[in-house]
Amino acid sequence: MKPILYKLTCVVVIGNLEFKEIGRVLIKSTWKQLTDTCDIKLPKNLRLKGKAVSEYIKRGDKVVVKLGYNGNLNTEFEGFVREVETDVPLRVHCEDFAFKTKYYRPKNKLFTNAKLGDVVSHVVDGIEGVKLNVTGDVGLGKLLIEDATTVKVLEVLRQNYGLASFFKSDTLHVGFPYKSKPTANACVYDFQNNVIPGHSLKYRKSENVKVKIKAIANLDSGKKLTVEVGEDGGSIVTRNFPHIGKGELEKLAKEELKKYKVGGFSGSLTGWGEPFVSHGDSVVLTDSEHPDRKGKYLVDATEVSFTNTVFRRKVSIGQKVG
Repeated sequence: MKPILYKLTCVVVIGNLEFKEIGRVLIKSTWKQLTDTCDIKLPKNLRLKGKAVSEYIKRGDKVVVKLGYNGNLNTEFEGFVREVETDVPLRVHCEDFAFKTKYYRPKNKLFTNAKLGDVVSHVVDGIEGVKLNVTGDVGLGKLLIEDATTVKVLEVLRQNYGLASFFKSDTLHVGFPYKSKPTANACVYDFQNNVIPGHSLKYRKSENVKVKIKAIANLDSGKKLTVEVGEDGGSIVTRNFPHIGKGELEKLAKEELKKYKVGGFSGSLTGWGEPFVSHGDSVVLTDSEHPDRKGKYLVDATEVSFTNTVFRRKVSIGQKVG
């Protein structure tokens, strides 16, 4: 049987330009930050119709990056040009659809009894091309939006309420990061097959993980409302929230506990460009030397590196789901 040959292939579209050869692509993507990034290096001294390629690329141009083997491509990134470095080689710095939220200012508004869906709908209303998906019917109490950009409001939701905001293509997802169901057909990473040596994964049993979340709401009266969830005898994580009721505070504390009360593997591994995995997907980790450690995990983050000779995907492991 002849060995299978894998040829690295790509299509990178920047504005009206299309490239099938590049110097390097580096894509960083995670639900833990609003903005995914993509850095593109183009070949040295590349010119088009007698002009430097940099003259055809401008801030705000649409960017699509597709990568794969033997012409079988997956869309790894969609976004916009943030900055162009005209040194040699030419570097194009890109951001995903979060780019559209950075400078948009929604109308000032006071929510006396805010709901998450109402707040997020308000701050994206008027941003062309952005769709919305909100998970979790969370009460936010009193909330004032005044002279703030959309990205600033989303950051307040992250810092004050522990609610994640991230884009998948043109859709903004806001809510609890682990609410969505894991993908049914999870990709498999086998330590003896498609995991590159040198991973940082560590294994621990869930019964050995003891965490207590101490959630504190600062009320308008100046008093503090405290809710504790989790176990004694381990680490204590304190989170401060704005003026919300006990029921909402307990709900947020339990969601926060999910981020810490995790058994199984933690850390990251590096594999080849395939299987195609992005954050929020689920992966199965198997190890023939330790079969009892097999499990399914959500993906917290990925880092994709592509050149003419190397295509690798670093995968950060999140919550165990099976």
